[in-house]
Amino acid sequence: MHLPRTALVATFLAGAASVVALPGCGGDADPKRAADSKADDTSRAAGVPGATGGALAEGAVKRGLPSVVAVSVNSGGITRTGSGTLIAEGTIVTDAKLVTTASGAPAAGVTVREGNGEEHAGVVDGIDKLTGLAALRARDLTAVPIAIASVAPVVLGQEVAGLGFLSARRPAMRPGAVVTTDRAVRADGIAEVGLFEATAALGAQGFGGPVVDARGRVVGITTKALASMIPGTVVALPVGSAKRIAKSLTARGRVPRAYLGVETVGLTPTRAAELRLKTASGVLLRSVVPGSPAAFVALKKPTSTVTIGGREIPAGGDVIVGIDKTRIDEPEDLDRALANRAPGRRIALKIIRGDRAVTVKVTLGER
Repeated sequence: MHLPRTALVATFLAGAASVVALPGCGGDADPKRAADSKADDTSRAAGVPGATGGALAEGAVKRGLPSVVAVSVNSGGITRTGSGTLIAEGTIVTDAKLVTTASGAPAAGVTVREGNGEEHAGVVDGIDKLTGLAALRARDLTAVPIAIASVAPVVLGQEVAGLGFLSARRPAMRPGAVVTTDRAVRADGIAEVGLFEATAALGAQGFGGPVVDARGRVVGITTKALASMIPGTVVALPVGSAKRIAKSLTARGRVPRAYLGVETVGLTPTRAAELRLKTASGVLLRSVVPGSPAAFVALKKPTSTVTIGGREIPAGGDVIVGIDKTRIDEPEDLDRALANRAPGRRIALKIIRGDRAVTVKVTLGER
């Protein structure tokens, strides 16, 4: 059964404060209705207020929802379902765990279901463990337009909506608002930056689906890679980053990221005063990873530690204050600078060593 878009908007508005499940796609009966109703109750029980309105609902239905698909994986007689977003021609991003076997290998038996009920075989092109996203290749999608993308939110309180599938046949939406911005996910010396958090969580089956703005433009893709700070919220990767990752997974099966190999601690005015440093901004070098690019240049490691505010702070080592023309004031700035540079690039690492400013050239590695 299909409702006209005006009716879908009305359905969304009727359930503004919680997950709104739409009628089943493709006219099939849904054998998972009872289980999904329980999922709806869980979402409502989270008690997260939703911000909604006619513009948000209309934009989500008209522009965001058509680019969302249901993704199913049949493994060992058990079917798992989740959400995906068509982010480029023939390329869908989805939740990495959904399409990964217990051994970590890409799953077989992947099915992509359009909103009109048509089903297609999907092939996993690659999995990015850092962000928790996977790229699927699916041919001949007849009624799924490429998502209309926009920039990630930077304003707290901005109205957004999460879109996804509660089962292979039940698209759903949850209206909400942005509650954190500019978060980062880190592992093994690499990072993705610019993630945001919103009160638009659909639950486990919504991961891989989009977060849209009031005009229905995709601003992020939901991911499990970073835990939410507030119960009932979801973390999303900026759509620009998701597109870059999907393109790399499709072309190479992996995502190469720049790697420096340093561990740092943020520098505050209090720490700078206690350590009698010539700068009150930058990041303190804590350690250098053996065998990393940073290990082959002349960086001065800490000679001791000092307890400041109940925390052990490295002392006597270099303070990183810049990369090329980019100023580094905190560890997040370092993450951001490296995330925006390609492996193999030679950078100028600007440091303060005692009372001297020093520049060290480093060629970034790859992780």
